[in-house]
Amino acid sequence: MENLVQLLRMLEASELSDRAEDHYLQEAEHPLVPEIGFMASDVLISGTGHPNFEVIDELYRDYGYFIFPGERDSFGWLTGCLQTKKGIIVFG
Repeated sequence: MENLVQLLRMLEASELSDRAEDHYLQEAEHPLVPEIGFMASDVLISGTGHPNFEVIDELYRDYGYFIFPGERDSFGWLTGCLQTKKGIIVFG
C-alpha cells in the first residue's frame, strides 16, 4: 500500500490543477493515472475479486483517500473509484 500512497502523493503534488469532486481523471491528463489505477486494482481488490475492505478502510483512516464503488451489478462492485484532490481514478 505504501507504493500506492507514494504515487497518490506524487499526483497530488503535481502541477495538474485540482478538479471538481466528480471529475474522472484520464490517462491523457497525467501519466500516473493508469499506474495508480493498476496499483489500486492490485492493492484494493482481494484475491477472490472482491473489494478488500480492510485495506480500503486503512487507506481512508491513515491517509484520507476515500474509495467507493463505481459500476455495480447484482454480484457487487464492477469498478472502484479512488477520490483524490485532482479528481477520481477508476480501477478494477
